[in-house]
Amino acid sequence: MQYYANMVVEMNNPATVGAIAAMNGALMNAEPDSFWESCPVPLTIVSGTADRNHAAAEELHRRMKGSSLRVIEGAGHAVMQEAPWDYDRFTIEFLDSLGIGRIAFRRHR
Repeated sequence: MQYYANMVVEMNNPATVGAIAAMNGALMNAEPDSFWESCPVPLTIVSGTADRNHAAAEELHRRMKGSSLRVIEGAGHAVMQEAPWDYDRFTIEFLDSLGIGRIAFRRHR
């Protein structure tokens, strides 16, 4: 928790406080379980085994038909910061599977 608090403080962005409050408010009013079982969007879930929410990621994957779960061994909640090479590879592979990965990459070079 201390790492997260330090990261937020280092951002030094007043808008961050509002965004964090809005995110936590949304989490308090989560969608019912049936929403996830019928959500028709492509989804890949990237989760670290050291994240205390890893079991929830596995459960979400089980509930969402057609989703994929990519696991990064030893990574915590901030997988994109702790293992950016794996996170980027999984993200690019997912976008490629939708036919948009290389297009998005070329636009941002």
